[in-house]
Amino acid sequence: MGECVRNPGYMYYNCPRSCLVCNVTYLDTVPEQVEIAPGVWMPTIGFGTAGLGDATAEAVASALANGYRLLDSAQAREWYREDLVGEGLAASGVPRSQVFLTSKLHPRNLGYWNTLSMVRQSLADLRTDYLDLFLLHYPDCGAGLCPGLNPEGTWQDSWAALEELAAEGLVRAIGVANFDVVQLEALRLAARTPPALVQTGMEPRDPGAAVRAWCRRHGVRHQAYSSLGTQRGAAALLGHPVVRGVAAAHADAGATPAQVLLAWALRHGSAVVPRSASPAHQRENLAAARLALSAAEMQDLDGLDGA
Repeated sequence: MGECVRNPGYMYYNCPRSCLVCNVTYLDTVPEQVEIAPGVWMPTIGFGTAGLGDATAEAVASALANGYRLLDSAQAREWYREDLVGEGLAASGVPRSQVFLTSKLHPRNLGYWNTLSMVRQSLADLRTDYLDLFLLHYPDCGAGLCPGLNPEGTWQDSWAALEELAAEGLVRAIGVANFDVVQLEALRLAARTPPALVQTGMEPRDPGAAVRAWCRRHGVRHQAYSSLGTQRGAAALLGHPVVRGVAAAHADAGATPAQVLLAWALRHGSAVVPRSASPAHQRENLAAARLALSAAEMQDLDGLDGA
């Protein structure tokens, strides 16, 4: 009766069958890459660069040496050092054509002209002449993201700018991060170019079911951040008896709680961008795609929703 459009946040969470998004299935195997837009293929496991500070360049070079081919960055200088991501990529010796680069617009820079300018700033910082993916980091300046600042415009204005940049070839694919279902539905109805990807936090205690259901219905790829629970206290999640129990069941494969959590997100069909400055942990995270969780184990992890 139209409620999936008028009231999507409620419907997608409480009445998924009505919105034709009830078909939750677990992947038996995780593909190395997925197509997020025509001809644009993205690795399913990437390297997150938030919170690395002055160690960013070294960590990026290490991650690339360990086999990562997706670098997830952003313009939010309080969390990211995009200039050092570019430095680490240049120092790695890995050709630019072999690396999938993502950046994101800080909400303080929302607006048509600001977006055009700031994308070019990311190109300069990352030492590249194109980006594989560019996201609107947040839909607005809520939750104290832009203290004392008023953006030039709205996310709608920024999206219009991204559509132009994509047409010019400066950005190969465009998407959003941290949009809820209501905002995603507004974007779908207004956009000339649909989003190629939606990035949100996702872990068993807070799986973001409504957003992922929206992505399934509309054929949009989902990418998860904070899959190890860093937004809500990683120690409690990594040490949770259910998570540790699943890891113990795969002790013969050397499985760790971190790998279990990444494998859970991957087998839900989401891509992931874990972060670590430790080369050993980088290799461990990258191997999570090979961890085969049973349907029962996936359901046990799903049962942590709201814990």
